[in-house]
Amino acid sequence: MSLWQKGTAVTGGTIAGGMYFSNALQKPRDYDQQLTYIAATATGGQGMTPEARLAARGQLNEYIKAAVRGGGGTREDAAEAANTLIASGKYELNNVAPALNTAVKTAFATGAMATDAATLTTRMQDFGITDLQRGHDIAVRGGQLGSFEYKDMSKWLAQQMAAASAVGYSGEKGLVELVAMNQVAMKTAGTADEAGNNVVNLLAKLSSREFSKSISDAVIAQSGDP
Repeated sequence: MSLWQKGTAVTGGTIAGGMYFSNALQKPRDYDQQLTYIAATATGGQGMTPEARLAARGQLNEYIKAAVRGGGGTREDAAEAANTLIASGKYELNNVAPALNTAVKTAFATGAMATDAATLTTRMQDFGITDLQRGHDIAVRGGQLGSFEYKDMSKWLAQQMAAASAVGYSGEKGLVELVAMNQVAMKTAGTADEAGNNVVNLLAKLSSREFSKSISDAVIAQSGDP
């Protein structure tokens, strides 16, 4: 090996080592920044002392570590899920842990994004689902029985639930029907995203004035009808 080649090899090794060291430092620093930001969101406007805010940050850190220990994944992903839950306005620091555990556990088990699972968790509440773990289990089971998997549902169900609520769907029964709709849509769609969007469009059409008018024009009122 020439002197030039040796020098290049040493330089390359030094750069690679430096990049590894930098990445190793970057993750903790990024996580610390996440914690600070989420804690500020969770405690904003409460008039807390610096000591109380620091204690809240520590509590959030423990929630995130517990969620990762119990469900898997990384603390960065769990932190993003916690931020999604708290930023929704439906959760505060004192009640976010159970929802965070459910979202992190389900996301890791299915290969879904933790933030998608967290968003779905918040929408389930609006949809009238009180047992969040059961709600996620319904979506997971539906994905196992068809080709529209949970990681796809976690991206689309939240949006679909908003549209479905407008036409009378709600609760566990409504969720089961939405899961079934996605599986049927998947049979004729080219991709999971296309199937999910087709269901959104269908639900939007069901709630439209045009559809209501078409139904009223097609149905002739009979004596004795309600």
